[in-house]
Amino acid sequence: ETDRLAACIELLDERRRELAGQVTASERLRAEIEQAIAAVPDEMQRHVLTARYIDGAPWWKIANQLYISERWAKALHRRGVEMLARVHASSLLQE
Repeated sequence: ETDRLAACIELLDERRRELAGQVTASERLRAEIEQAIAAVPDEMQRHVLTARYIDGAPWWKIANQLYISERWAKALHRRGVEMLARVHASSLLQE
């Protein structure tokens, strides 16, 4: 019984360490995404990208927050993603 308990505790510790590593990786990725979005010059595009990728908001909610249609929110998203691609490409060229 004691060996079984020790094995369970060891397994829990291992899982906790794995989870801590995943949390750290997720936090790092989130910071990278926030930094990339911050480089988009248009405020509304930044808002749409942040709401969608950081907050996980659905299109209807993003549209309501900005007092625009869902179609326009999606258009701003598309333009924001295109801007992200251009900003990322230019930063790669500078390296």
